[in-house]
Amino acid sequence: MSHRRIAAALVFALVSAGCESTSVASPEPELAVRANFINGPGELPYVLRFESRVIAGWVDLRRNTAVIIGAPLNPAESRICGGTVRNQFMPMQLVGDFEGVIKQILQSQDANVFVYDEIAPSLEDALCGSEPAGVGQGFYMRTDNDLLGTGGNRANGFSEHVHATVDLTGGGTGTVTGTLHGVGLKGSLFFVKTSVIFNTAGNQND
Repeated sequence: MSHRRIAAALVFALVSAGCESTSVASPEPELAVRANFINGPGELPYVLRFESRVIAGWVDLRRNTAVIIGAPLNPAESRICGGTVRNQFMPMQLVGDFEGVIKQILQSQDANVFVYDEIAPSLEDALCGSEPAGVGQGFYMRTDNDLLGTGGNRANGFSEHVHATVDLTGGGTGTVTGTLHGVGLKGSLFFVKTSVIFNTAGNQND
């Protein structure tokens, strides 16, 4: 499989909805507070906070590394792998008028993190068929300036960041720091840059 196909298959970042917040049926102030649905500035009039089940991941072709965030700590139990355990809940905030541009920020201090020292063809292949080089919990954040896409002539920027201390499969501990930066234009992905820096015993794969 070519590097282009691997990149296309594995520069993945998907958020599966699992919202358990109160349904928002009215903009009236009393209901808004109970639903965490509140007024914002004029150009971004609404703020909605809730939790959603999340799984995300990307690869670093230069370093031959990959990271997955949000799956169950035992991947064999994941629904993606035929098990019964769903992805992690993480706090999410949406800001906008909910008819046009919606800005997203997702942030978790204890996200499940898996780091791989080889690249599989897909997220499913990595999670279900490859042994991670390290597993742990850490910080994960995602921001998106136009969550529902770059329709018309709009441009969009989004990014993801992860940093975690992981227990190594062969013993000991290490760290992983990953970033993904992307730009969309007219409904299509225009640019994406990724990195996954895996550090074991002070030796990082630069």
